[in-house]
Amino acid sequence: MSEHSIHSESDAQSLTRTYTFTVRALARLRRAAGYTVCGLLLLATARAHEPPSPATTPCSVGRTNALTEVACELRQQLPLAQPTLVVVGTPTADAALVDPTRLAGRIASVVAAGLGPSVKSHPVDASLGAAQLAAAKLGALLYLEADVREGRVRVVANLYPIARSFWDRVREPHPNPTGHGFAERALDPELRSFFAAVPLVASKTTLASPPERSPVALACGDADNDGSFEVAFVGRRRLALGRIRGDRFVASAAKEWTELSPVAPAPLREPLAGVQFRSGSGLDVGVSDRANFLRLDATLRPTMSAPRRIPHAGSCLEISGHRLSPKLVRCVPADPAPDAYPAMALDGAVTSTTLLSKEGTPTTYVAAYQAGDDSVVITSRGKALAHLADAGGQLALADLDGDGTPELLSSRATLDPSTDALLVHSVAPDGTLSERLRVAVPDGITALTACSPGTRTMAPIVVGTRTRLWVIQ
Repeated sequence: MSEHSIHSESDAQSLTRTYTFTVRALARLRRAAGYTVCGLLLLATARAHEPPSPATTPCSVGRTNALTEVACELRQQLPLAQPTLVVVGTPTADAALVDPTRLAGRIASVVAAGLGPSVKSHPVDASLGAAQLAAAKLGALLYLEADVREGRVRVVANLYPIARSFWDRVREPHPNPTGHGFAERALDPELRSFFAAVPLVASKTTLASPPERSPVALACGDADNDGSFEVAFVGRRRLALGRIRGDRFVASAAKEWTELSPVAPAPLREPLAGVQFRSGSGLDVGVSDRANFLRLDATLRPTMSAPRRIPHAGSCLEISGHRLSPKLVRCVPADPAPDAYPAMALDGAVTSTTLLSKEGTPTTYVAAYQAGDDSVVITSRGKALAHLADAGGQLALADLDGDGTPELLSSRATLDPSTDALLVHSVAPDGTLSERLRVAVPDGITALTACSPGTRTMAPIVVGTRTRLWVIQ
């Protein structure tokens, strides 16, 4: 007899014994509890065909109040099934807080509101021991530790059970947490209001070697969702993604345009280009020199493409002839419909940013260069907001101090690169422009972008020139 048949016979004997045991067990169960084998089988079948639980909807990032998004993250990590008190320990930060107690109360109230009607908040900061006493009449304590550092708020949450009787407290006076959570977001204007105002002062300028001279577009963002910012560099010959270390641009990924897209049928003499980060999932890029718009992952590997588009305002603008068509379109068919866009002439550079107010309301600002008179028109909510005369064709909009209102970054209106300069104007809600910063850039500016501000310092400005990258901090 072969080895295979020996194993087959042994398996058959084992199956027979298992079947006999199962039948006897079911018979005992039927006599004791009135169940039938048929009923058990139906119950098992019903459980096997239960519909899967619905997928969790991802929390938004940067689209609303930062604490509301933190509460959303914690709700998904810590589903609470009983009355709970939210208490925040004294917040810590890398800069002096104006009112730590008020900040703790604000964090507690917003998080509690986002966790459900059975969750209450404690109005002031407290130690863990004091928080456990405050939660003595409820079922659980959610204790939060908040830290603000490098322009981000990080919240660690621990869920503690509450001892309901004297003997429970004697047996376990310091119970271990039964749940943990963590969430972080970039600071929004509401959270920044708990710190001193950030001065718009250039205290340091770093000159770095670029991957290519005269970049046509720059952007600063987080391509891989690791919490640190990278610079996207778009040249006429190559793309690069990396960080500026000392006097060098250190690329984490780089591609030649010849690897990514064919040349456009009718490239422009002065290229139009745009690049924008997609929250934690790579970036979008388009250049009038090339036939295709590209959606790239963090390694600059193309994932989607479309013909003749420039990324802008979270969507795209189509290239029509020798200019941009002033109507937002989907970058790729699967994208959501774009937001409303102001009707304006797009003669050259155009830039935009969406900022949150202290109440968490988003507002989009658009700045467009007008070649006819070397000026820039800034619009908001579909209406003209401000007008800057004698401006150059390189533009960026950013909130350099995190107060919820934008700054316009522009080059000078000059044909002599040696007289070029970076101009920074704050845009007030009533449209008033005030010059805040001016830095001579005798290399000649070809692209501009800004990163996010720190807790104590303005956002770093990255300036692309004919020879170098300038980082102004």
